[in-house]
Order: sequence, then C-alpha cells, then structure tokens
Amino acid sequence: MQRQETSYKTATPTLDTGAYADGDYMGTVLSFPVPKEATSIKINSAVIVDKADQGIALNLILFNSLPTIASADNAALALADDQLEKFAGSIAFAAADYIDATNGKAVLKGGLNLGVQPDTDTKYFYAILQAKGSGTFAADSIDVKLYYDIEAGY
Repeated sequence: MQRQETSYKTATPTLDTGAYADGDYMGTVLSFPVPKEATSIKINSAVIVDKADQGIALNLILFNSLPTIASADNAALALADDQLEKFAGSIAFAAADYIDATNGKAVLKGGLNLGVQPDTDTKYFYAILQAKGSGTFAADSIDVKLYYDIEAGY
C-alpha cells in the first residue's frame, strides 16, 4: 500500500562569522530525514530565514546522498566530479525576493515540485548553501526550511 504525507524540516548550518563572498560554500552539510518507508520525495517549497539581516542571494544545492565537500567553509565552493553524481537539484534565492522584518529577512520559493531520491542506507537527503553575494553572519543565523511530500510504501 502507498501513502503520501507532507512534512517540513528545518536545518541550521554552522556558519563562519567572517565575511562570505560570492561563490563561497557556507557552513556545514544539512541533513533532512525521511521515514524509512519513503520511496520518493517532492520538495514543494523552501524558506530561508536570515536572522543576521543580510539578505544576500543564495543557492541551496541538494544531494541524494551525503556529499564530500572539497572546500572549507567560507571558501570558494569546490566539488569533485564524483560528488556531482549525487546532485539532485538546486534552488536559487534572489536578494530582491526577501521580505525585510527590520532585524531579519526571509524568503520563500514555492511551486518547486523538485524530486529527490533519499539515500537508501541513511534515509536522508542533503543540502549545502552557496553565497551568491557578500555578507557576514552569526554562527547560527540562517535556518533552511524545506516542505516536501513523501511517498511511502508499506
């Protein structure tokens, strides 16, 4: 029997407190769990909550299995060719799309319908952030929220 449910998860990367430049890898790999029965995932929407009030353009890069990142946090993003085999898609957030709440900013990307195949061993899918502008953040000042449909077989 198949069933479908909608879920959302929040992940917070640990960021360097120095200034990020365009193209830099930001923080740590983000892990998003799925039920062990999950057979497929469709990401519907993604939210970035920026508590540092920087509002820079970002790429959220998704992976079907845990990537090995060749670059350090706050350095130009480098992925080896074999890691690109794990690539599941990306979501671009433009600086102009943030709402400004005086002490922070937030941005939503909806209507994505982006398919991700979670790792069959870990039952996670993964993401990283890439700066597409410059900004300075506190260690825990960005939250990434993903809303997704889970199809599961029982």
